[in-house]
Amino acid sequence: MIWLFPGSFDPPTLGHLDLIQRASLLCDTLVVAVLVNDDKCTAFSPDERVEMLRLVTEDLDNVEVCSFSGLTVELAKERKATVLLRGLRNAQDLEFEQQIAAANRQLA
Repeated sequence: MIWLFPGSFDPPTLGHLDLIQRASLLCDTLVVAVLVNDDKCTAFSPDERVEMLRLVTEDLDNVEVCSFSGLTVELAKERKATVLLRGLRNAQDLEFEQQIAAANRQLA
């Protein structure tokens, strides 16, 4: 089973790493996908964020790190991912993620 963990990861945090480590135990492949959004002002370039994530996940054999632009559902189809992993910090995140999940369901 392939899981997809999309996000900006600007910068990758210990929370991101915790989710990556735990999810890697539950799936065959975890694709960590760094969003490239030219409209968003970021502290680190996409290449820097990808490199940081590769460094902190190098001991996890089933984790792949890539960058992408466009729709998450399109990347999920391309990578044949069946699960989207998202992190939640609070109730507002949950509400936002529910809206994104509904939109992704319609697009898929």
